[in-house]
Amino acid sequence: MEENNKYTKDFVLKNGVNFDDLWFTSYSDEILDNPEDEGGKPFTGLAFELFENGNLMYFCLYKDGLAHGLNREFYESGKIKCEEYFKYGLVNGKSVCWHENGNVKSTSEVELSVKLNYKEWDENGKLLIAKELEQDKENAQYVTLLKRREINRNLGRE
Repeated sequence: MEENNKYTKDFVLKNGVNFDDLWFTSYSDEILDNPEDEGGKPFTGLAFELFENGNLMYFCLYKDGLAHGLNREFYESGKIKCEEYFKYGLVNGKSVCWHENGNVKSTSEVELSVKLNYKEWDENGKLLIAKELEQDKENAQYVTLLKRREINRNLGRE
């Protein structure tokens, strides 16, 4: 997490690219540095968007056009709203969201954008939801996870 502390607003603005200056491909969620018809290449780097008040809305790291690394969202006030990690365009690892008062709103462990577990609390810290992924071949989310694991294995992305 120490490495993540370097992502101050000043650092992001100095080292990142405003998402408004990037482009989506016409065929996927891949992000390009320029329009396709102008020879756009998959974007690698730090991208961000701002609220009208100038505060960060979010920033995300990209590799070869796909979200890959830290993604952090903010409230308009500037407080952190959510933090998660991407791997080849899919959420992977621990995801945490906070209420604007600073209390934890939710946590989850995620693999290939499938939640393995999830907990949610109200603004006062009362646990509202706690659930685990049912590892049952009748469960569509579990089947999706198995398919994504196989695809990633075949692509050498383990």
